[in-house]
Formats: sequence, C-alpha cells, structure tokens
Amino acid sequence: MRLPIRPYMGRIITVTPNPALDKTLVVDEFVERGVLRVREVYQYPSGKGLNVSRAIMRLGGKSIATGFLGGPIGNWVEESLAAEGIECDFVFVRACTRTSTTVRCDAQGIEVHLVEPGEQIKHEEVEMLLEKLASLARENDIFVFCGSLPPGVMDDFYRRCIECVQSKCAIALLDASGKPLSVALRSLPFLVKPNEEELGETFGIKFQDDSQIVMAIEELLSCGIGCAIISQGERGAIGGCEDGIWRAVPPSVNVVNTIGSGDAMLGGIAYALWSGMSFEEMLQLSVAAGTANVLVDGPCYFDREAVFEIYGAVKLERIA
Repeated sequence: MRLPIRPYMGRIITVTPNPALDKTLVVDEFVERGVLRVREVYQYPSGKGLNVSRAIMRLGGKSIATGFLGGPIGNWVEESLAAEGIECDFVFVRACTRTSTTVRCDAQGIEVHLVEPGEQIKHEEVEMLLEKLASLARENDIFVFCGSLPPGVMDDFYRRCIECVQSKCAIALLDASGKPLSVALRSLPFLVKPNEEELGETFGIKFQDDSQIVMAIEELLSCGIGCAIISQGERGAIGGCEDGIWRAVPPSVNVVNTIGSGDAMLGGIAYALWSGMSFEEMLQLSVAAGTANVLVDGPCYFDREAVFEIYGAVKLERIA
C-alpha cells in the first residue's frame, strides 16, 4: 500500500494520558492470606505510550513522549525517561501520577496485576494537552495514542486528539479500548491496533474464529481506516490494509514477562511506518517486537538483535 508519509522525514510522538510508575514484586511463594515476602523489586516508568517510546528507542528510532504527569511520581517518571534517552514534553497537572503493581511468583506461574485508575484530571488540563498536540503536529509526523483515560478525561478525548493532528497532515495510530476506542474510530485514524478482546467489545461480539476477525477488519477498512492490526497474544496477530489481510505467527519462546508486549508491537508498527517498511513487513516486525518483549523483565526492554532474529522466524500467511 502507498504510505501516507515520506520515510524518515517526520517525528514520532507518543501520547500517554494515564502514565504510571510500574512496580513488579517477585515472590517465592504466593499465598491468598498472610504475608508475601518480596525477593526482588523492579520499577519502571510505564503506561502504554511510554512503553511504545522505549520500544522505538530499542529498535533504533527516536520519539517525543507527551501526556499528563503530576506529583513526585510524575517527576520521577520524567527523570527516568530522560535517563533512558527518551525526549519528554509533558503537561504537568495537579493530580499525582499513579502506580501500577504486579506481584509475580515464577514457581507457581502466578502473575497478578494491581492497576490504579489514576487521579482526576481537570478540564483546563485536558485543553492544555490538546493545545500542545496542535503546536507539535506537522506534516509527516506520526502520533501514537494509546492507553486508558484517567478520571476527568471524557471518552471523546482520542477523537479530538486524532482530528487535531490529522488537520495538520500528521497521521494517527490508535490503541485503545471500550468507549474511547469506539468514539475515536469516527475520526478515521490511519491505523488501529486493539487486541482481539477489545475489538470484539467494540463490535459487540465474542469472536469464535479468525474468519470473524477478518470480517471485522474488512468493516474497519471499508469505513476509511487505513490499516488494522489485531493482536492475539502468543498466537501473533492478524492485520489488514487495502492490499489484503495477513496472519503473522511468531515462533514459540520461553515467557519471562507478559507486561508491555502489546506496546512493543505498537512500537514496532510506529518504527516500521517511520522507516518506510511495507505493510507486511510492519506486521511481521510488530509481532517480532511483541515476542521479544516476553523474553526480558520490564516493559519493552528487549534487545534489538532479538527482535530481528525473531523477525526472520515469524510466519506470514495471506488469508484474505
């Protein structure tokens, strides 16, 4: 398909309305009642868009990370991202940035995620972020909108964001769920990347087989959306554009961590688009990045070499 941008000419900007300090606690034994003794603690600046920025950097690209940050945790998130080499341009708000906690017991195969909703964002702070996006956006830029919305941010937020940047001839990639996704689809982003469950929620059905996913992708494309990539966890992804629909299946690997694999996929998509890859190559790279992510602790701290080694082993099959 014909790409809507000139390769390497624009910037990638990730937008994270609800970032977090992501803390993983590793225990030797998980009990339902009583004390859990923590053996190891890992903490990272996180939230879907921040993970995407990290994935882009690990692949060899650059991005600007924006969104809402606040309080001491927000300061820590920005400082940590800067230390990783990620450029930041956030709107600082009165609300404190949230914490998300994962408790993991490898011996028992247990992984529990405790996800805070975030604190209230004020209307004027939402408008400040929209103004920032308008000032950042220019032709050939790629904007990546992803993640949950914090309290106080209306369901039409992503729709407004997408319309804002597309009016400046930038292109929009979207990874969201629920009402924010269904509302944002009306703005016709260039690419959407929900997972299988999120897509089914949007269409009001539970998919029984891949043929139903293919039909949903065809409906999205017929509405004017340029591309759709539907992630399917360890099974890979199904993606389509005007040229056809493909299934990408990754090789089997030993799973260390599942946090951030969808974000790694989205980082692969953004990087592939920026660097001028074909749609099939984009799909293949996204699945390779998502698979490489499960090999290491922490969201999107994978090795570039691992991604391209897996890339060659991803099986691509045209299915429509």
